[in-house]
Amino acid sequence: MTKEELRRKVQLELSRRRQRAITLAEDNKAIAYHKIPRLLVLDNLSIDIGIQLARLGAAGGHLEEREEQKRLLDEVAKERRALLVEANFAPDFLEPRYTCPNCKDFGRTPQGICSCVTLLTQKLRRDEINARFPLSMCSFENFSLLHYKEEIDPAFGISAREQMTEVLERCKRYAAEFRKSSPNLYLFGETGIGKTHLALSIASEVLKKQFNVVYVSSQNIFFAMQQDRAEAANIIETLLAADLLILDDLGTELVNAYVISTLYNIVDTRMGRKRPTIYTTNIIDEALLTARYTEKISSRLLGSCEMYRLLGDDIRLQA
Repeated sequence: MTKEELRRKVQLELSRRRQRAITLAEDNKAIAYHKIPRLLVLDNLSIDIGIQLARLGAAGGHLEEREEQKRLLDEVAKERRALLVEANFAPDFLEPRYTCPNCKDFGRTPQGICSCVTLLTQKLRRDEINARFPLSMCSFENFSLLHYKEEIDPAFGISAREQMTEVLERCKRYAAEFRKSSPNLYLFGETGIGKTHLALSIASEVLKKQFNVVYVSSQNIFFAMQQDRAEAANIIETLLAADLLILDDLGTELVNAYVISTLYNIVDTRMGRKRPTIYTTNIIDEALLTARYTEKISSRLLGSCEMYRLLGDDIRLQA
């Protein structure tokens, strides 16, 4: 989605929000007028007084006359509120309930562009990114430990089944206890042993708690940013703003100066903002990680994360 397409989509959503609020207010008025006929009389009176005030202001009418009209308007408003409360309606039952009270869903205030526009833009960009990936297909419930051998792995002194049972429980606990100050996770191991499945399972649980979660494939996201540098800044800000960012398959992207610089920006900025990130990678050797991304990046990654080593054979190759 280009910047212009995103802008139009934001404006369309604001228009929809505003229309929903106005339509609901009109529906509420029909209900209230039916139950309290006096309300319609008062609302028409308010309109007449408002017109009179406007005429007095345009004609430079006497201050006393304007003050008298304002007093009448206040009396009408008080009676109106009293009637609503007496009938068990909220005092603002007849008013449009905008998603953003600050700008009334117009997207602008006297001070400029409303902050709701930034939040909506980030949400639409986040939804666009997450729509590319199968969040709903992965859960802790369909993560099967039967794919992992029970025989002891002599290199680790533990079976893959036992190791993955522990990793699975840690991931479940991480998701259950997630908060904006949760630690970073680094899930590493051979290809096809469940790293992405576990990361997406965490994402699914955290999303249920209404947190802002963004999941991206390292290969795809860096390719997309290099293909459209004009949109890259918007994408990066979406990644930086997420309550939880999942950067999957680190190490599959084509490395160049741009990727190194951008990755460092993401890692370092999210560390500074104390926003948790989950990294998954097939790189299991620290020396290879350093050689690929520089010592500055590898030290920040390894020094800021809880490390979860996954064991097992490629599930996709199992009959």
